[in-house]
Amino acid sequence: MPTLAEAGRFILIVFGVLLICLIARILVFDGPRESIGAGDIVVAITAAVLIMGGWLSKSEQP
Repeated sequence: MPTLAEAGRFILIVFGVLLICLIARILVFDGPRESIGAGDIVVAITAAVLIMGGWLSKSEQP
């Protein structure tokens, strides 16, 4: 069971990746009219799961 700190860290990573995706979309594509889509959300959640998975496996080793 994840602790509250781990859950908070996961949420923070998701929103951080979403912010990076939004900034990249604004810079690369259409300017401020770009919005976050379902693909961006999937990328953010996947990145957070991978980061947290590596983080937790490192913290559980003696």
